[in-house]
Amino acid sequence: MRTLVTSAHAGAAIALAVLAFPCWARADDLDEKRRAATAQRRSGDIDIDGIIDEPAWEAATIQGDFWQRDPEEGAPPDFPTEVAILYDDDALYVAVRAHDPHPEGIVGLLTRRDQDSPSDWIGVAIDSYHDHRTAFLFKVNPAGVERDARIHDDNVFDYGWNGVWSSGAAITADGWSAELRIPFSQLRFADTAEPWGLQVSRLVQRTREESYFSPLPKSAPLSWVSRAGLLDGLARLEPKMRLEIRPYLLGGAAVVDAPDGDPFAGDVDGRGSAGIDIKLGLSPAFTLAMALNPDFGQVEADPSVVNLGSGEILFEEKRPFFLEDAELFDLGLGMNDGQTLFYSRRIGAVPHASFAGEGDYVSEPTTTTIDAAAKVSGKTTGGWLLGALTALTAEENARVASVGGPTEAHVVEPLTSYSVVRAGKELRGGKTVIDASATSVVRKVDGTGLAALVPEAAVTGGVGISHRFGHDKWRVDGHLYGSHVRGDADAIARIQRGRYHYFQRPNADHLTYDPARESLTGAGGYWEIGRPGAKTWRFGIGGDTHSPELELSDLGFQNAADYYTQFAWGEHADERPGRFFRSQVIGMDAIHTWEYDGQSTLSASHLYGSAVLKSYWSANFLVGADAVHQQSKLLRGGPAVAGDAFYHASVDVLSDARKPVRGQLSGQLVWMPGARSWNGAVRLTGTVQAASNLDIALEPTVARNVDADQYVTQVVDTGDSTRYILAHIDQITAALTLRVNYTITPDLSLQLYAQPYINTGHYTDYKEPADPGAEDRARRYHIFSPAELRTGEPGLVGVDGDGDGVAEMTFPAADFSFRQLRSNFVVRWEYQPGATLFFIWSHDRTSVARKGRFDLGDDLHGLFGERGEHVVMAKLTYWFGL
Repeated sequence: MRTLVTSAHAGAAIALAVLAFPCWARADDLDEKRRAATAQRRSGDIDIDGIIDEPAWEAATIQGDFWQRDPEEGAPPDFPTEVAILYDDDALYVAVRAHDPHPEGIVGLLTRRDQDSPSDWIGVAIDSYHDHRTAFLFKVNPAGVERDARIHDDNVFDYGWNGVWSSGAAITADGWSAELRIPFSQLRFADTAEPWGLQVSRLVQRTREESYFSPLPKSAPLSWVSRAGLLDGLARLEPKMRLEIRPYLLGGAAVVDAPDGDPFAGDVDGRGSAGIDIKLGLSPAFTLAMALNPDFGQVEADPSVVNLGSGEILFEEKRPFFLEDAELFDLGLGMNDGQTLFYSRRIGAVPHASFAGEGDYVSEPTTTTIDAAAKVSGKTTGGWLLGALTALTAEENARVASVGGPTEAHVVEPLTSYSVVRAGKELRGGKTVIDASATSVVRKVDGTGLAALVPEAAVTGGVGISHRFGHDKWRVDGHLYGSHVRGDADAIARIQRGRYHYFQRPNADHLTYDPARESLTGAGGYWEIGRPGAKTWRFGIGGDTHSPELELSDLGFQNAADYYTQFAWGEHADERPGRFFRSQVIGMDAIHTWEYDGQSTLSASHLYGSAVLKSYWSANFLVGADAVHQQSKLLRGGPAVAGDAFYHASVDVLSDARKPVRGQLSGQLVWMPGARSWNGAVRLTGTVQAASNLDIALEPTVARNVDADQYVTQVVDTGDSTRYILAHIDQITAALTLRVNYTITPDLSLQLYAQPYINTGHYTDYKEPADPGAEDRARRYHIFSPAELRTGEPGLVGVDGDGDGVAEMTFPAADFSFRQLRSNFVVRWEYQPGATLFFIWSHDRTSVARKGRFDLGDDLHGLFGERGEHVVMAKLTYWFGL
C-alpha cells in the first residue's frame, strides 16, 4: 500500500506546487494584438441566397488578409477570402466571398444536413460569451449544405448541437460566395458591452488549403476559440426572449413474423405517440430544455456485438436531447477511457430484470420509456457555468404466458428518477476551471419484486480543477470523486459480487464481503501534469485510482475498481511540411497498475505515431508489450490467476479524402506466445462518391480470436465446492456494413443502413485452475481429458474426475453461433428550418444456435431463415420560435 500513498501524494504535491506560484499562472492578455472586425447595422433587405448583391452590403466593412494554416503555415493564402458582417435586432448576417481563379474546380458535394464531406467549406464561429472557451460554429459548402457545432473547452467540437439558422451559397465567375443569417436566439449572451469572439475559416478541398480570419498556429494545439479574433460594433443589442417549441406526431405499424399461437405478437401491430420538446431562455445566459414523451425512433441502431469479457460495452450517445450542451454534463474521470460519473445511455436503457424462458411466450420491453426529461444549462459572462438535468423513466412490465394458462405481468424495471448537476467557475479567461458535480438515482422498488436486484438509491459526487499556464503549453488536471449506494442487503451483495468488485474472491485479504451490509461507499481520483500544448516536445505524468468500493454503474460508467495506475508519456510532433511528410508525431508511454493490497497487476509500454504524407494519405500505428502479473478477475469471483505477457500492434491507413474513391484499412494483432493465444482483426472502409449527391460506403470486417483461457462458467459440484471452468475458444466474427446517402436537395435526403453480423465460438479443451498462481501454465491449469468428460443431455457437458461413472458437475456446452441483421431506411425532409418530416423503415432479425463452427453459407441461411420484424413509421415535427 505504500506505493499507492506515495504516488498519490506526489501527484497532489506537484499540482499544488504549480498552483502556488502566481508567476507560472500569469494570464495572457487574450485580446492583445487580436484581429478585429466591425459589424454594421443593416439598412436594407437581404435575400439569403448566397449572391451578395443587395445594397445593404455596401455599408459593411470588408475584411480580408486571411492567414494560411495549411499547407504553408503563415504564408499568404493562394485563394483570397473576404468577409463582411451586418446585424439587426434579430440576427447576425455574414457574407463571405471565396475567390478562386478556377471556379470549375470548386468542390461542393450535396449531402444531408450535418454530414461532413470532402467539399470546400466556409465556417463562421461566434464566441458570444466572450469567454475564450466556447463558441457556436456555422458552416456551409458550395452546394448549400449546412453543418453546425458547439465548441467547448477551447478545442472540442460537438457536432451533435443543432441550431436553427439559414444560409445560401452560389458559385460565381471568380469563385463562390455564401450568406448566413444567424438568429440571436440561437446564441447565448448577456450584453454587447464588450466585443464577441469571431473566427472565419475557409477550406479549399482540391489543394487542402486552410485559411483563417485570425491566426490559428499549429504551435498551440490546445487553443482554438481563444485564438479567435474580435467582433465589435454590436451596439444597443438587447438579449431576446428565447422560446422554441417542437411538437411531434408519430404513427406507423410493425409487421412481426411471430410463432403461431404467440398472444403478444399479431401480424400487424399499430404504433403511435406524440410528444413535445420545449426550450425556454430563463435568462440571457441560461436555457431550460424540456421533453415530454421524447421519441428517439429515427436514431441509428447500435452496432451488433458479442461480449465474452467481464466488462461492459460502452455505446455512443446518439439522442439529440442528451447531445445538446453535452459538454456541460461531461463528468469524465480523466483517462479518456470512457469512465465517467454521467453516462446518459443509462437513462432509457434495457430493463434490469428479464423473464425470458419463464413461460411459453414472453413479451419484454427492449428499452425503458422516458416519460419526461428537463435540463438547465448555460454560462454567465463572469465565467460561472451550470448544467442540471433530471429525467423520469416509467415502470416497465414483461408479460409471460403459457399454453393453456393465464397471462402474468412482472415488473422488470421500477419507476426511476435520474438527476445530474455540474457547477463551475472559469478563471483567467477560461485557462483555469474549477467545478463540482453530483448525480443521483432513486428507484421505487417497493412492491415490484426488484429490491433484491437493484439498489434503491445511488449518489456520486466529485470536484475537479483544470489549469493551463505557460502560454497554454503546460496543464495540470486533478479530480476527486466518490460514490454511495444503498438498498436491500441482497442488492448490495450483488454489487459486492459483481463485475467491478468480486469481494468474494479468495486470498484478497484487503477485501471484506459482507452479505448483510445495506450500503457501499467508495472513492477515486485522477491527476496529471504535463506539457501537452507545446509545439514539438510534449509529455505528461499522472495517476488514476478507484477504491475497491467505488460503484458508478447506476448513472455512470466504469471499467474497474480496486486499482491504482501510474503513467507517463512523451511525444515529438513536427507540423512543418517536409520532403515526404506534411506532419508527423511519434511518442511512447509507460503504464503500471497495482491493486489496493500493493499487488502489481500490469506493466505496459507502447510506441505510437502518426503521419500525413505529401499526397494527403495518412497513417497511424501503435505497438506495445504488456506484462500481466496477476489476473484478479479472470475467474469472476474465483482466485487470482497468474498472467502472461502479450504483444500487440495496430495500424490504420487512410487514403486521400479529396478523391471520389477513398478508404481506410485498419488492422490489429495481439499475440500471447506463452498461452499460444492470439487475436486479430481487419476492417476495410471504402467510400465511392458515385455522384455529387450520392455516396456509397461499404465496410467489411473480419476478426478471429483464439484464446486458451476463455472463461466459461462456474458451477457447484456434488461436494458443494465451487469450480471455475475455462476453455480454449476459436471465435470468428464477420460483418458487412452498408451505408448509402442520396441527397435530392440540402433539405431532402434518403439514407440506407444495413449490417449483417455473424459471430461464432467453438470451445475445446475445457479446464479448471489447479494451481492458479503458478508461473508454469502446465501446473496452473488442469485440462479435462476425454476420459473425464461425459455426455448426458443434449447441450450439457459432464465431468467425472474420479472415474466412478457419475459426473460430479455438469455445465452447458459453450459453443454458439450468433447472427443478426439490422437495417433501416430513412427519408428526411426539413420542410422549413427546424421542422422535419421523417419516413422510416427498419428491419431486424436475430438467430442464435449452438453450432459454434463458422460456415458463411450456413450462417447466412440461418439468419435469413429466422423470423424478423419490419417497422414502418412516419414522424412529423414542427418548430415554433420566438
